[in-house]
Amino acid sequence: MAHSGQQGEMTEYKKILIKRDLEMGVVMTVFRQKAERLTVQVIMETRQVAWTRTADRTDGVLDLFEIREIRRGRNSKDFERFKDGKDKHGENTCFTIFYGSQFVLNTLSLGADSVEDAEKWLIGLEMLQKETLAAPTPVLIESWLRKQMYSVNQTKTNSLSVKQLKSLLPMLNYKAPCTRVLKDKLQEMGVKKDRLDFEQFHKFY
Repeated sequence: MAHSGQQGEMTEYKKILIKRDLEMGVVMTVFRQKAERLTVQVIMETRQVAWTRTADRTDGVLDLFEIREIRRGRNSKDFERFKDGKDKHGENTCFTIFYGSQFVLNTLSLGADSVEDAEKWLIGLEMLQKETLAAPTPVLIESWLRKQMYSVNQTKTNSLSVKQLKSLLPMLNYKAPCTRVLKDKLQEMGVKKDRLDFEQFHKFY
């Protein structure tokens, strides 16, 4: 796990700045079958790390609570494919996130453009992982609901159509009623124009 002697003394202001930078994202080299330049960022609402090719296309995501280890340096098999000297990332700009719930963990191996960027991400990810593990249940439910909402609404707008809601219901362990019954229920809640915002979706849940 990444360690920082300063973390115990880190001010709230410094934490906010680091979180903001992680949320803004940064272009890094992602080491997979090939080394690619992708934007890596933290999505605070869903408590996920995402790597994206373009603003509207997410290549992959991992959940913060699934992080098992953050390892400094070129210490994963992903880096072994690139020992031909073409990749110029040094040990102190590389790190790997080991994540998953299975026995064999997934890896996200990254090369930052500077030591400062790498350190910021190492400190920030460890901080966010601890916060996520310690978060109260209502906070985790909210981030889980947002994740479900965004899974059917790729535009990440803060609303759902009745059709999208209906497709989500099985994931919420709720047997989907016919559309008419669902619309009546939503009308009782004061939903207008057959679209729910996040607060209404949360209330519905």
